[in-house]
Amino acid sequence: MSELAQLTLASADRENQYLLLICHRSALDEVLEKLKEHGWSRAVFRDLTGTAADNDRRLEQEMEELSQRRAEQERRIAAQAGQREALKRAVDRASVEIDREEGKSRLVETQVAFFLEGWVPEADTARLEQLLEGYEQTLGCIARDHRLKAALDTIARSAQALTAIDGAKPAAETILRAVQELKE
Repeated sequence: MSELAQLTLASADRENQYLLLICHRSALDEVLEKLKEHGWSRAVFRDLTGTAADNDRRLEQEMEELSQRRAEQERRIAAQAGQREALKRAVDRASVEIDREEGKSRLVETQVAFFLEGWVPEADTARLEQLLEGYEQTLGCIARDHRLKAALDTIARSAQALTAIDGAKPAAETILRAVQELKE
């Protein structure tokens, strides 16, 4: 290196060594080029101005302010302890609203058909089947609609292709039977 530069080990850990470089401006480019050959990279301290002591004082003050703000927030939270049940209910209502919106995203529809994916508790299955009984006849009438016929043909072709796959064959056959029933 140059006589106009001094490199001193400031500290080290398992992965890095931290060096202090002091050099004259006239030698800076040459010194940096030599250091880069050895994988050195310059540390940049964003938003820090002034001396190290000034920055230490400012950071200590910020930490103290943050500690006070945290203590105040903890006091405010503790003061809400009587509202715990109401807060739980509010969180539960918000969760239901989120679930409802997510359910809407699972709904696929066209002008002639819709598909909704979801779940029903086993205990409610019989009731759901009872509620949907009247719609089977409606679906049969709709199946005679030409637009739906085209959609059913597409579904049938896709299901037919799936019958060639061992694991998908039972479901594909069920789909084909359902499409046939809708067309009748």
